[in-house]
Amino acid sequence: MVAATAGPRAAPTLSWRQRTLPIGGLALLGVATVLLLRNWDGVWSPVMFGEDGTHLFAHYLEHRAPSSILREYAGYISIAPNALGYAIGALPASWQPRVLTWTALLIATLALAMFAGPRFADLIADGRRRAALCVLAATLPYGNFALDQCTMFSLWHLLFALVLHSVAAPPRGWRASLLHCAWALPGAASHPLSLVLAPAWAARCWSARRRGDAPAQMHFALLLGVTLAYPLLCVTPQPGAAASNGGVLAVLWTTFEQLAVRVGAESMLGLRGRTWLAAEGLQALVWIAAVAPIAALAAGWPKLRPPERRAAAVLLGTVVLLTLATVIGRYDELRAVRDWGHRYTYLQRLLLYGVVVAVLGAALRGAPRRARVACAALLVLHAGHLARRNATYYRTQPARGAQLQRFAGDVERWLADPADPRQEMLYSVGRRRIRVRRPPHQTTGATVRPQRSPAHAVPEGR
Repeated sequence: MVAATAGPRAAPTLSWRQRTLPIGGLALLGVATVLLLRNWDGVWSPVMFGEDGTHLFAHYLEHRAPSSILREYAGYISIAPNALGYAIGALPASWQPRVLTWTALLIATLALAMFAGPRFADLIADGRRRAALCVLAATLPYGNFALDQCTMFSLWHLLFALVLHSVAAPPRGWRASLLHCAWALPGAASHPLSLVLAPAWAARCWSARRRGDAPAQMHFALLLGVTLAYPLLCVTPQPGAAASNGGVLAVLWTTFEQLAVRVGAESMLGLRGRTWLAAEGLQALVWIAAVAPIAALAAGWPKLRPPERRAAAVLLGTVVLLTLATVIGRYDELRAVRDWGHRYTYLQRLLLYGVVVAVLGAALRGAPRRARVACAALLVLHAGHLARRNATYYRTQPARGAQLQRFAGDVERWLADPADPRQEMLYSVGRRRIRVRRPPHQTTGATVRPQRSPAHAVPEGR
């Protein structure tokens, strides 16, 4: 009788869904929870801040020709937000404030949870750590409510997703490459700063060609083509730094100042902490905070593996290029808005903080579990403290949202009544103006009698 001996069992091979869905679902749930709880009032009583009210809601109620998607604003055409605004404009007017807000929240959630996907396993193998980093990034208060809840501002999260896509593993096969083109190409055609990713797309295209990966080569070649064509076809040159102030030296100094103060220091201190130290005459502490991320990077850099080092170098280079391009294009605005303007350095702070956390994780490889837990606890406490201190930038006024919802309902009833002689309706509260005109096919030629919103007693505030 021969005894059967069983060898070691091979670990079961998990399918793509088994590897992706649990971690991805965890990241999506965590990020969505953070974004919803940060400004719950704004989710149900949206204020349609800025361009969402004037250039999406009002514009696409009046202009229903598909060519209106190519509408230019602030010197460039933003394809994805325009297309979303056009599609939402077909809904009843009373639905649109909430749908615009929920669309922006969906894009923010998908972008901030993207790093949890399996294409980033070469950078951080543990999916749970990637999901935790996504939730940490969502908790960091580096932006404001407009970035999370305004569809027009969602172009910043689309750009963030493109930056992450530039360091992710290439899509496998023709189907995956085409699916990624479906979101990446409109995203690249939505933001002038997507041009800074052209070197990354060229390098990825060349690498795919050397490997003989035709689908990935096609994907990155299309991204490179759209990125290079976009400034030529969709961007109108605006007065920049060299034309308005000091030339090259002013650009370089302002770029360094933005990187040190608005990116480095604020990634550690938050906007509230940085401005408080400056007001108290403690600018030296601001510069010390600016040096802290550099010290952390220098300490952990030697322990990075080659793929991690390449990705970190690409992301840090993107931080510098984004800041330089922003200074060139928005010099005067950056100099005038030192304590707001979160969007211009929002991505840079997120990317820098993420790289620092990844480098610290590499430096702690092989360290005792107690040390790793203590470091994670410090990161959570730091992010929570910043979120509490800077919560005011994410708050909106429910009363203002209720006004806008009533206004949207009035607009819906007005558009549905062809006998109403008014040719436009006007929402006017404080500095806010939303002027809705009848579509051309409804115009009757009657005298324009705009109706002001009756609810104008609520003080203006963000």
